[in-house]
Amino acid sequence: MKKLQREQLKQIIKNNPFKYIALRGTDEPLKIGQILETSYRWDYEMDCSSYDTEPVELGGVCAINLTQDHQWSDWIETDEEMEEIIDCMEEMIEKAKVLYRFYYSYIIISTERNPLGYEENDDDEIILADAVVVAEI
Repeated sequence: MKKLQREQLKQIIKNNPFKYIALRGTDEPLKIGQILETSYRWDYEMDCSSYDTEPVELGGVCAINLTQDHQWSDWIETDEEMEEIIDCMEEMIEKAKVLYRFYYSYIIISTERNPLGYEENDDDEIILADAVVVAEI
């Protein structure tokens, strides 16, 4: 990842008034500052989003968790701790690029995880309510 992107991630961490940071992949462009609408449960029988069958909202948007629940900007005291968090975030972003093939990737932030208590299906999945787009990767 380019140094500029590392600096961008550092600023997102430092200036994030929210608790969660995640990566949202999409085939449609999003706008910085946009608040994302809910995702829908997966209909495993039909192998498609329930939006196309019997819609069941998740209460937030699905994304890849970049904070891993233990990385809070308020406990970062040293440059080394910041670099460790950025390394972890970069690793997750690179992993997502390999696993998921989306045209656009965005960093999103939110204060609330999984408000309806649905199972987050993938290991690194996170459901974020009222997530805000803060940067494009």
